[in-house]
Amino acid sequence: MTEKPWTLRDHEVRQVLTTGECLVVRPVKPQPPVDATDVLVWEAPELPASVKAAEGLYCHCPDGLRFLGSCPYPAGSRWWVRETWCPYADDMTREYCQTHDPEWGEPIKPAVYSADYDVDCNPLDVGGCEKWHSSITMPRWASRMDVEVVESTVEQQDGVWVWITKVRRVQ
Repeated sequence: MTEKPWTLRDHEVRQVLTTGECLVVRPVKPQPPVDATDVLVWEAPELPASVKAAEGLYCHCPDGLRFLGSCPYPAGSRWWVRETWCPYADDMTREYCQTHDPEWGEPIKPAVYSADYDVDCNPLDVGGCEKWHSSITMPRWASRMDVEVVESTVEQQDGVWVWITKVRRVQ
């Protein structure tokens, strides 16, 4: 199984850390045509063996059923989490933070994460470098958790079709 990264926002990371699961909402890309009446997710196990259709996202249009693409978050898939982060300023700072922070716990964190602090927190105040790094730049070694997709559904919110994916933390 190949490992893939999934970028979560700070509030989603906090929810996974506290409850062990989270609902992640992401827009469907590409969006179905405006004249689509419904969007559905087809999974091969639910289809009769005689039907040869690809798993994925379909929409009902006036000209018939149209394939939009495959599900980017299939049930059972595992992902490593990217989040806003910052490397430690140096080895001495890392050792100090790990021995003097009462909420540190185990396992030892490989970096400093913005989800653990207030919105306006400066990474210099918590042992990090000068600024927070975008989650897209997070390497695998700095990730502190993996998640597994429990289920993915599609629904329309405020005129935009979105994936609603339930994930749970994998230990």
